[in-house]
Amino acid sequence: MLNKTTILAVRALIHLSQSGHGESLSPRRIAAGLGASPTYMAKVLRCLVRGGILRAEKGAKGGVFLARAPESITLLSIYEVIQGPVAGSYCREGCNAAATCAYHQAAMQLELVLVAVLRRWTLTELSAHPHGVKDGCVMAGGTPAAQPGSAVGLLGTVAGLS
Repeated sequence: MLNKTTILAVRALIHLSQSGHGESLSPRRIAAGLGASPTYMAKVLRCLVRGGILRAEKGAKGGVFLARAPESITLLSIYEVIQGPVAGSYCREGCNAAATCAYHQAAMQLELVLVAVLRRWTLTELSAHPHGVKDGCVMAGGTPAAQPGSAVGLLGTVAGLS
């Protein structure tokens, strides 16, 4: 669901939100703080600047800083800046959703649930508890082991399906 670039963007935004009020940080400093590649971090931050989530300052003390209040930055806005729209088109334009096949109906429901979850979580909330204590937390820079059913469990709970 969230690709590697989106996860790094979220981690960088959490880092920025916890690093002082309005202070700009260089991409190299953010990368060092997160144990990430400076080149890759610069690419991610450029996307966030183009998307209006960050602002950039040039010069010797230049860097990036939040362009908006953390409570107005949602996971959905980060996702869309990095990955584009949550789901592609499942039908031809002008398609009657009630007359589509079961797969298309399921895909449209999944899209609605994903958008609702991503819209609900803000940078403020993510920064309040930035990562877990277990090994493998992607927010702490780990690589989690695949856990079958974990995403379905979360979505089922959010959607009231479990």
